[in-house]
Parts: sequence; structure tokens; C-alpha cells
Amino acid sequence: MKIIKTLILLFTISLVSCNSQDKEITNAKILDLDSLYQIFLKVNEIDTEGLKERLPYISKDKVEKLQNSISKHTLNAKIIELYKENFTTKEINELHKDSEDYFSQDRTINTYNYQERASNLSKELKEKKFKALEILRKEDDLVFEDFKNKIYRLDSINYETSESKNIKKGISKKHQKKANGIYEVLSYDEQERNSSNFTDTFVIKDEPGIAFNNLKEIDFTLSSNPSLNYRISVTFNKDGAREFKYLTQKNQKRYLAILIDDNIVIAPFVESIIDDGKIDINGKITYSDAINIVDNIKKERAIQH
Repeated sequence: MKIIKTLILLFTISLVSCNSQDKEITNAKILDLDSLYQIFLKVNEIDTEGLKERLPYISKDKVEKLQNSISKHTLNAKIIELYKENFTTKEINELHKDSEDYFSQDRTINTYNYQERASNLSKELKEKKFKALEILRKEDDLVFEDFKNKIYRLDSINYETSESKNIKKGISKKHQKKANGIYEVLSYDEQERNSSNFTDTFVIKDEPGIAFNNLKEIDFTLSSNPSLNYRISVTFNKDGAREFKYLTQKNQKRYLAILIDDNIVIAPFVESIIDDGKIDINGKITYSDAINIVDNIKKERAIQH
């Protein structure tokens, strides 16, 4: 009887061990597959250095929690879970073998060519693969947007609770000498381009190229790029769009200066002619920078109207 019990125990241990090994093999195949499909492409491009820059006002625990939410370990666990929800183990094995067969012939393949090339998969599994990958890739957008929303909430909470919330960065109380608006930059010190004092070297025209009363909308949001900085979006009315097109046409590959209370609060670089009256201003713009710039321009627009 003892011998039988021992054999049963050994068989059970062996079975558990085999199941564990099979699970690990399946998980490894899933991660191997995802190196091709790249479900979390946008999330993997997030620049977490932008989180470290927030350490002065966001606790280390919160920063680490945010970092962990998009860490390789966390995303790999999510990838394995998503694949197993959408494919059986047998289908995962077939997909993995299919990719191996192709890679053995052409190691220069990219994801998009792979999706379109001939394979030995059944018609049903091919269709299921394409449908499932559409669903899986939506997770990338969901995780990316959720992460950005968490950053936005932390930035806004910090701004509201900060003792300096009533101090408008870059807005001086000295006597205003120039009208508020968007100015052409006549010259600047090239050696100071990477300096925080770069805009202090700007020499601008006496009159604005466009005034704020021609703005239709202005707002800000977290940038869609991986940097975790903010983006200011501006839309001009019909007259403003026409004036701004002329302004950008004259100043391609040059800076413009946005002036409020005789201070340059931001200096967008003109890459090309903008003829639709819409502009996105990107750069190292913090939440505090963005809300102060937008609020002050809105106030100025109301005064000019």
C-alpha cells in the first residue's frame, strides 16, 4: 500500500511539473510571437525619464507605481493573459510554428509583410488571428491613454495644491511695453539655443504679426508622443488663419515669439507653412506652463474682444 501511495505521489508531482513546464513553454512562445506583433508598441515608447523629472512634486512611491504599471514584467504578464484569452494553446503553437517557418527563410521580415505573406495556417485561424490582433492592439491605446490620464491627474492635483499656484510663470508685473500677441523674431543668440535663457536673447518686431483676438480656440493636453510633456493646441478664426498663413510663410524654419505682458512665454519653431489655422506647440512644456499660458491668452483674447 505504501508503495502504491508513493507511486501516486510521484506521478502527481511529475504531472504538476509537466504542466508547469508546458505553461512556461507556451508563455515563452507567446512572448516570442509578440516580438513580431508588438501589441504594446505605443506604451513601450513612453519616455519614463519624464516621470523622474516630476519627482520634486510627485512622491517616489507614486512614480515607481507608474513605472511598474508599464514595466516589461507587467506588460509581458498582460500580453500572455491577452493571448490566452483570444487563442487556444494549440492555436498559439500553430502561430508560433508558422512564424518560425517564415523567419527561417527570411530574417529581414517586418510585421506588416508578415501579416500579408502566404502561410500554412488554416483559413479559419488566419481570420481569427487578424480579428484577435485588432482587439489586442486596442489594448495599447487603452493602456497608453490610462497612463497619460494618471499623469494628467497628478500634474493637475499638484498645481492646485501648490502654494505657488497663483504665481503665473513667465508673467511679469512690470510696465507693458509691447502689445500681447505673436511676433516675428528678428535675431537671437545661436549659442544660447539649448539654454533656458534662450528666449531672453530674442530681438522681436515692434508690432505683433497676429493678435489674440483672432483666436477661435486654445487648449492643452498631454502630448501624444512618448515624452510626457504637454502640448498647446491653437485654432484661429478665418481672419486669423489667413494672417497666420502669411506669418508662417514669411518665417519658415524660424522662431515665432508669443508675448504676454512683455514676456516671451513660448517660442514655437515654424517647420512649414500652416494654412489651416491650426497649430500644435510641443516642447518641454509642464502642466504649470501650459495652464498659465492658455489661461493668460484666453484672458487677453477676452480683453481684445
